[in-house]
Amino acid sequence: MTHDFIPDRHDRPIFEQAVLAPLHAVLLGLHLFDHKMIRDQWLPGGAATLIRQGEILQLDVDGFVERLPTQGPALEEYIRDPVVFVDHNIACIWAPYEFFLDGKLHHVGTNIINLVQLDGRWLISGVLDNSRLV
Repeated sequence: MTHDFIPDRHDRPIFEQAVLAPLHAVLLGLHLFDHKMIRDQWLPGGAATLIRQGEILQLDVDGFVERLPTQGPALEEYIRDPVVFVDHNIACIWAPYEFFLDGKLHHVGTNIINLVQLDGRWLISGVLDNSRLV
């Protein structure tokens, strides 16, 4: 089964598709419980700032990935109407999302993803993420 966690990404210009590719791979890795797939989308030394119930958590990429489960109920995060900004070798994605746990809507929020292009490949350098339970 193919999952498209960013439903409109193939309708976008090629340069936006390239910027969205690492985010889609992270979301697929989350769904597959594949920590390596997730980690491979990040620039070494990348960081994540998560806001959960008013608490701010700052993590390096390893800390972020280690927080993710390796098994359990199905996880699916769908991005809706991402806005992509690109200037040469840096990019930013503003991405509202819906997160489903075992097929049920669990929380919503926004991801802000910063990326850099290294050797022709877009890599995530940082993520800022908030969430609200539904």
